[in-house]
Amino acid sequence: MKINRNQTKRKSHGSVSELLRAMKSSTASDGTLTIASLASTLRGMEISEPTAEHLIGRGEMEGVLQKSGVNTWFWLQQSS
Repeated sequence: MKINRNQTKRKSHGSVSELLRAMKSSTASDGTLTIASLASTLRGMEISEPTAEHLIGRGEMEGVLQKSGVNTWFWLQQSS
């Protein structure tokens, strides 16, 4: 079986627990989260959807993330 280089073996969607784990593991020691760090973690987990931008946007809408700088957010509450 020949695989085209443009094809990927990535999962299309991550579970809620996988996405939360990705967001938490992408958070720096100072509590900040960036699009770049989250995107990198999602790539490493082979999750292509939702995107880092979408997840951070949802976090803002749900009131758990607040923008603190250019492409930087911090957590407003911690999950258990």
